[in-house]
Amino acid sequence: MTKPLIGVTADIEYRNDREYSYLQTRYCRAVVEAGGVPLVLPPCDSSVQAIGQLDGLLMTGGEDIHPRYFGEEPCAPLELSPDRRTDFETALLNEAIRLKKPILAICHGMQLLNVVFGGTLWQDLATQRPQSMPHRSSLDVPCSHTIAVSKGSLLEKMIGVTEFESASYHHQAVKDVGKGLVVTAQAPDGVIEAVELTGYPFLLGVQWHPEKTLESEVTRRLFRGFVESCKR
Repeated sequence: MTKPLIGVTADIEYRNDREYSYLQTRYCRAVVEAGGVPLVLPPCDSSVQAIGQLDGLLMTGGEDIHPRYFGEEPCAPLELSPDRRTDFETALLNEAIRLKKPILAICHGMQLLNVVFGGTLWQDLATQRPQSMPHRSSLDVPCSHTIAVSKGSLLEKMIGVTEFESASYHHQAVKDVGKGLVVTAQAPDGVIEAVELTGYPFLLGVQWHPEKTLESEVTRRLFRGFVESCKR
C-alpha cells in the first residue's frame, strides 16, 4: 500500500540578508514513524498549489502571529513570525480546507487555525492572564502539565485517554474560539489545549508540542491517527 504523503510547513529565518526555510526534523520523524511520507513545504505559491497532490497537512510550531491578523494592536512582548509565513500558511490552510484534506495543527499552527476561523489569541498569558500556570519555562525547554480531554472527542478517540502529561512551550493561546471550532482539551488553568472542527473529515489543533515527546504513547497514537486519516 502506498504511504500517504503529508505536507509539513517550514518556518522562515533571515540571516545576513538571506532568507532560509527550516524545520525541526522531529516533525518529519513523527510522520515517518506513524507510517507517512513527509514533504516539507517552504513558504511559496507553489506549495499552496501542491496541496491538491498531498494526502494531509501538518501545520508546525513557530513564533507569534502579529495581532493585526485578529484585529488587535500589540499589547505585550512579542517574538513575531514573519508576515510572509502567516500569509502563506493562511492561503495553504484555506486551500487544504476547501479540498477537505486532513489537517493536524500544532502550537503556532493551532493558533493560526483559530485566527483563520475568526478567533482571537491571548498575546501573552503572563501579562494578560496572570492567573495562568507556566506554559513556557525561562529556558529553551518545554514545561510539563496535565491536559484534560473531552470524552467522545476526536482527540480522545485517537489517544484513548482523557488525561495525560504534555510538553508545553508557548506564551500565547486561543482566547475567543473561531467560528465552528469546538474546544476538546484544556490545561488545569483553563487554557485551551485542543480544538476540532465538527462535520469535517479530520481537523485537529493541539496547543502542546507532541513532536517533543516522540517516545510517548499518546504522541504515537496522535500521529498514527492523523496519518491513518490521510489514507482514506
